Amino acid sequence: ADYEASSAQDRRAAAPAAAAADGDDDEEEEGEDSVNLITGGCKAYTWGSGGWGQLGRVGDGSEEPEVDCDGRVGAMAAPSSKKKSNNKVVDVRQSSCGGSQTVCITRTEGALVCGRSFVCCDAVSGSVREHVTTPQFATGSGLGASAVGPNTGLTMGLTLRQVACGENHTLFLTFGGVVLASGSNFYGQLGDGSSNDHHTVKAVQAPWAKQAPRGCITIAAGFACSAAVTLNADGGTDLYTWGCNDFGVLGLGTTGGPDQLTPQKVTMESAHKITAVECGDWHMAALTQQNNATVCVTSGASVLAPDVALGKKPAPASTDTESGTQLLTWGCGSCGQLGHGVFADLNTPTSISMLANGKEVVSVSLGASHTSVVLDITSGGRRIKGQLWTWGNGPAATGQSDSAHSALPRYFNFTKKGNQNNVAIQVACGDNFTAVLDEDAAVTVIGISPMNGGATREVLEVPKEDESKTSLDIESISAGGQHVCLVLAERSIV
Repeated sequence: ADYEASSAQDRRAAAPAAAAADGDDDEEEEGEDSVNLITGGCKAYTWGSGGWGQLGRVGDGSEEPEVDCDGRVGAMAAPSSKKKSNNKVVDVRQSSCGGSQTVCITRTEGALVCGRSFVCCDAVSGSVREHVTTPQFATGSGLGASAVGPNTGLTMGLTLRQVACGENHTLFLTFGGVVLASGSNFYGQLGDGSSNDHHTVKAVQAPWAKQAPRGCITIAAGFACSAAVTLNADGGTDLYTWGCNDFGVLGLGTTGGPDQLTPQKVTMESAHKITAVECGDWHMAALTQQNNATVCVTSGASVLAPDVALGKKPAPASTDTESGTQLLTWGCGSCGQLGHGVFADLNTPTSISMLANGKEVVSVSLGASHTSVVLDITSGGRRIKGQLWTWGNGPAATGQSDSAHSALPRYFNFTKKGNQNNVAIQVACGDNFTAVLDEDAAVTVIGISPMNGGATREVLEVPKEDESKTSLDIESISAGGQHVCLVLAERSIV
């Protein structure tokens, strides 16, 4: 079964019903003008700087790779081994961007990778000679049943649920709860018990496997660290981290010390279920839910709440004052990116008090030294949806070159033309910018531009249709060091 959660498109479609539930009187009645949308294949488009080939714009090796996109959002090329219509990658489930790579999970054909040769070796059978400028299927030698068990290879597209790209390593999560890793392992971030790099995928040593048969439910990767959320035997969740512990980024109560070569369990101050985990360069965040929410839209992937991942019907939302979300952060805080009001590091997960009391975190993403969230806020019986809040590195968080760093979350005046309120759906952070997907299917880049290094607030020109005149709509976004990947779905009206 496909246990994927609702996409950003689902959230936009649900907006009218949600507004009615919140007391809106201008609900459109269903009638003759109502239409049904049929979703076809999903395609990957990229924007930003692509010096390693991570934009994936080269079709068959006969052209030079596009290092920069000149501000254009363009389709990733089809792999030379299997051409697609219009020369685009089709049927993408989810994307993730790292420091120098882009990885897309397809629904039927496995994982497509492009970018720096060292990180994308699986696409070229372990060769580290050339950057992968044309997206290629990951078919390395470490994908067989002997390595990770039956039906969990990356060539088995239907088994792949999520991908998370770090600076120089990549994690994969299968629907069976198995975590796989490849790339740099200098700090033990691949979690296999060694510090040896792997140019083919290898299974993470999973201490949770004996305790939780359902295994892992979501993953994240940072500069030199990794994280995973697992289901435990009691029906709750546990957080595991591994890799480099500089700045206390692993959340284990210590700072520095030896690298953790295998996943270590993190002690959480909250007993509520973890619905998402995110990694920046040297800080992490975990989102907990106090009353069985069904989805959190993270950077490039919608993550199921634990009960839904098990196929259970979610419990009705609680009406007590303790219902809602908690966002916990830890690690490097030199720019205020932890959001606790101080410019200091923390080595244990700590809840951001300013995001309590009626503020529900809908989406969260972490950059190199800033943090961005989408909040739904309830105050005085009124619910305000889709507010953008950012903190940390000033220029990266605000798109203003003279902006001071902020150690507290601050509301970002994210408005449309004419000062009309905008509703954010999802955020995805690169190193020094935030890409924001809104209810109108527009993507705005705020922060330091990957194109010219200047402060920016730029609305990307996202294609509304492909060459065959098929309508396109944004499903999700992800961001890496200096680039963005957008998953666009074909929409047909019936």
